[in-house]
Amino acid sequence: MEISKLKTLPRRQAGQNSKLFNKVDTIIKYLYYLLFFFTPLVMVSFTSELFEFNKMMLIYFFTACITFLWIIKMILSKKIIVKKTLFDIPIVLFLASQIISFVFSMDRHTSLFGYYGRFACVRTWQPARYQMDDGFDKT
Repeated sequence: MEISKLKTLPRRQAGQNSKLFNKVDTIIKYLYYLLFFFTPLVMVSFTSELFEFNKMMLIYFFTACITFLWIIKMILSKKIIVKKTLFDIPIVLFLASQIISFVFSMDRHTSLFGYYGRFACVRTWQPARYQMDDGFDKT
């Protein structure tokens, strides 16, 4: 369905999309609140890595949920939601250096995922950062 045809939708259907859009937006905000609250508190004793692994898995989980809901939000609005910021150029340069490093690396697996014991992957928070720029702009 094209954006121009959105005006011809019955009011009920257009209203349901906006209600769903607002619910998705609210869920995303609460996921961020949960992420910011629980990340410093997460420590479990059943893994050999007490701090970093547990927190990174929590961040990966929340980032995946936020990214999924952000994609749903873009589908509902029928447009790509990426707010341009001052940090876009440094981030693109950093990601370009990561891609070049990966391409010319001797061990591509380690270059992509990191080595054992270091699970922090900066590429995972990029979608959440762009969504956060959009989602928290209104508050």
